[in-house]
Amino acid sequence: MPPAPFELPLKMENIQQLPEGALQHIASFLDPRSRRALSGVSHIMNEAARSSQTSMQAWNKSMLNQLHHYPNLQGLRLLGNITLDELKALPPTLRHLDLGECTGEAKSAAAIEYLAKLPLESLNVKGAQIGDHGAQLLAANLSLKKLNVADGGISEVGARKLAAHPSLESLDMSGNRIDARGAEHLATSQSIETLRLCCCGVTDPGIQALAQNNRLTSLDVSGNYIGDGALTTLAAKFSLTSLDVSCNRPYTAIEPHLALAQGADMALALAQGLMQRTTPLTSLKADGNSFDDTAAILLAAPPAGTISLSLKKNLIKAEGAQALASNPVLKSLDLTQNEIGDEGAIALANSESLQNVTVKNCSVTDAGAAALAHNPRLISLDLGNLITETGDEVEQKGYDKTANDIGAGGATALAQSPSLLSLSLHGNNLCGDEGVLELAKNRQLISLDVAFTGITLESARELARNPVLTSLSVRWNYDLGTEGALELAKSKSLASLDARNTSVGTEGALALEANPRITGTPENPNFLHGLFPPEI
Repeated sequence: MPPAPFELPLKMENIQQLPEGALQHIASFLDPRSRRALSGVSHIMNEAARSSQTSMQAWNKSMLNQLHHYPNLQGLRLLGNITLDELKALPPTLRHLDLGECTGEAKSAAAIEYLAKLPLESLNVKGAQIGDHGAQLLAANLSLKKLNVADGGISEVGARKLAAHPSLESLDMSGNRIDARGAEHLATSQSIETLRLCCCGVTDPGIQALAQNNRLTSLDVSGNYIGDGALTTLAAKFSLTSLDVSCNRPYTAIEPHLALAQGADMALALAQGLMQRTTPLTSLKADGNSFDDTAAILLAAPPAGTISLSLKKNLIKAEGAQALASNPVLKSLDLTQNEIGDEGAIALANSESLQNVTVKNCSVTDAGAAALAHNPRLISLDLGNLITETGDEVEQKGYDKTANDIGAGGATALAQSPSLLSLSLHGNNLCGDEGVLELAKNRQLISLDVAFTGITLESARELARNPVLTSLSVRWNYDLGTEGALELAKSKSLASLDARNTSVGTEGALALEANPRITGTPENPNFLHGLFPPEI
């Protein structure tokens, strides 16, 4: 018998002899909850764990008051009512600050004046009514590289100030009525590469000006009023890699048949622009534009069109899906809320290029799911259903009109897929344990969404045994309860788990928190939010 390997016992004096930088480096490879566990070993390890943490989220006052313990904190996301004094007490090491979901004084004029003087590289003050004066103050902060001032009450005057910023690389001005003149000002920027101007009242003169800027690579001009000629110009723009023209010409009351004709004209304009490209767009979004099968056929034609195409909430059916499936360049397609049915799903299953397909609420049943399961090139497939987060019955009825109906048979077929790594059956509540148990036996899927599928403890137990699954959503499966959480907490592979609305209870939450590998949702990463005072 060979001798047992000799192991040196871990002694506190050995840890103390390690350089401080080495301890911080070791801790930097750990997730936040593992760092928290490490901090309980000793004072030295506690300091190392805190020193290694560079980004955090704070959702209450108690967490906010602990931030001074993190000497290298650079990124912070705050939620809730934040006062000006609390902003002023934030660590001076911060370089990235997200106040988008804050209320109170955090979005006041005084706060903007204070923030404009900080050495921040990125700042999100979405919803703060900063106006043109606030835009001017932020434009004078030369350290900023990324800025979100959406819904900020800014006009073309403020847009002109921000356009002159010499180092701003990403700007979100969505919801600010800057009109064409504001877009023309922004088109003069020498630094902006990513620009979002959703619902800004921009018309053709502004669009044509933006199309002359060769530095822009990503442009979102959804919810504006863009003519067909300007659409062609944008689609042909060689420097653009990502373009969003969703919901074009909103609030235009026209008869349904005229809307279809307008949609076809828009699609033709985009296709004519795409025809001029020598390299495809990385991403094109044209959601909610009354595109029908004719429009889909037009967009499928350009040989160097786009690698990723989103056509959510249009009027595309099986014929349009078949045309899109024939495009040899297209790798990712989102047809959410288009009633393509099983015929359309079968057409997509025959694609020789698609790798990522999203067909939420597309009236697909087990037959369509089984066809898609046989495509050997599909890596990611979303056959889920939309579920309202607000309890709005009217909204939910709208979703249900084209709901998918994947049952145990469809899930069983999908479990045999030769290529899928990611699958969503979100909201297919007839799937149940019978279908999910088969998926749990799959040893290739690494991401699975079975939210609101009617599963019980039996499925939770089998999912926890899966050795390769790293991301899982079981949200809205109310019968899982504490016992289901206890089973999932035994997983040796899960890194991300959404267990909201599953009645896990205190015992279940503690069990999930005790597994250092598993992290919850961004709003509740350690599963304990609302149960106990936060642990920092």
